[in-house]
Amino acid sequence: MTTIAETTLRLVRDKHIVGMAWLLHEILGAGTDHSSGAALGIRNEIHRALLGAGWRHICEDGSGAAAIHIYERPIGDSAHSSTLTGPRRPDDGPEPTAPEILAAAAHCIQQRAATRDLPAERSMARTVTAFNAIAGHRLDERDGWLFMAILKAARATAGSHNPDDYVDGAAYFALAGESAAMRGAGP
Repeated sequence: MTTIAETTLRLVRDKHIVGMAWLLHEILGAGTDHSSGAALGIRNEIHRALLGAGWRHICEDGSGAAAIHIYERPIGDSAHSSTLTGPRRPDDGPEPTAPEILAAAAHCIQQRAATRDLPAERSMARTVTAFNAIAGHRLDERDGWLFMAILKAARATAGSHNPDDYVDGAAYFALAGESAAMRGAGP
């Protein structure tokens, strides 16, 4: 009989970034209650299997069954090995695709909004209001999100590859677009 750990590692064999929700769907099926006690035990087994194989837990927002968990294969880790081997080689398996990065960003935005922001409001509006009061500037919410996207771009070019820079950068740029759309076009 195949264990949860073996099934998990088989499912992620050709992946670079995966989410717990997808793994639960693949292992338990679509009609299963992912918040049940049995599902929680399986979540823990999946988590331990991924960490034991060297995967990095890059995003956790929320708690319990509502939490979003995103995992990333270590850089330099081939699709069939759990040891770090240095820089990526062409045979190391697929790089994360743009849709995978965007999906990870979308998951993080949804969960952060559900757990940290006030209803119908993102936290950046309060952040730029406080910054403007302290620094005497006139930034708006969109500017705050663009600042964070630029910060992630700067970090992405300053050293070793960190997929979190791209996930967060995509999320911040999407939030800037949402803010710009809500306020109307213009500078």
